[in-house]
Amino acid sequence: MKKFLINTIIVLTLIFGLDKLLIPWMNQLPFSTSDQRIHQLLQKQLNQSVFIIGSSKPFYGLSAAILEEKLGQSHYNMSFTGSSIMFHLDVLKWSITNNPNLKKVVLGIDGDEYLLQDPIVNYRYDLLYPLVKYDTINQIVSEYHDKPLWLTRSLLAYRLAENTPNTFYETLPPKEVPMNNHGDGIQDKFMIEKRALKITDYFDDESMISSEYLSTFQEAINLCQANHIELELVFMPDYGYRNTALPSFYKQFKLPMWIVPDSIIQQPKYFHDSGHLNTQGAGVFTDNLVRHPTSLK
Repeated sequence: MKKFLINTIIVLTLIFGLDKLLIPWMNQLPFSTSDQRIHQLLQKQLNQSVFIIGSSKPFYGLSAAILEEKLGQSHYNMSFTGSSIMFHLDVLKWSITNNPNLKKVVLGIDGDEYLLQDPIVNYRYDLLYPLVKYDTINQIVSEYHDKPLWLTRSLLAYRLAENTPNTFYETLPPKEVPMNNHGDGIQDKFMIEKRALKITDYFDDESMISSEYLSTFQEAINLCQANHIELELVFMPDYGYRNTALPSFYKQFKLPMWIVPDSIIQQPKYFHDSGHLNTQGAGVFTDNLVRHPTSLK
């Protein structure tokens, strides 16, 4: 019995000792991706007063650099392509926890689909795989993969087991995400298509709204209020398309809102595709936002 216990102790010592050899590799994983923004946030390296949060539309279409220049407040774009409101809520939580200077959040609303269960957007777990060194991220990823949290905290090999293939797939070779030093996405292509402005009340059918997304949106509002952070909504433009019912729906939340002028919606030169502004369009759109702040009321 004594020999068995000794051998068990030796084996466990070897397992945990070898497991610790993974620490340097795990610490380097955050640097394997070209988009360092979440890593920088968790490292408390981002201390701007205003964060822009959303998916690809505000990432490409709302310029933190211009807002900072025009308004005199430090801005940073924390929007991520293809991300859902569930992901935006966690970005907001990380921002509040790790940026004590945060005073305002500008939430980019992706038109009709923001509160709909849109298969195009999802929770960006792929962005978190290289960041499992952080316990807050490990908790999220462990729950997603149905792993016992205590075991992922005890054994790094188990923590990294399912994440490693995903990490290599997503980050090697690194996917370059063209952006400026304010986190704004850069997109220089433009459309040549011309079409008449389409006006619709499609969003009048509130039965299409995801109850889970709606409660998540309300949670984001409550979180900002509890932490004395201003929350403003910016409706991101689609080319040639306006939804007249959309602002009416969001008025119930009593938040400052900014509505897109028709002069931008009808200009193909401002768009990369029908749903995303290019860099020129982002400049015009953001400048218009600054010049007409009363639109936010």
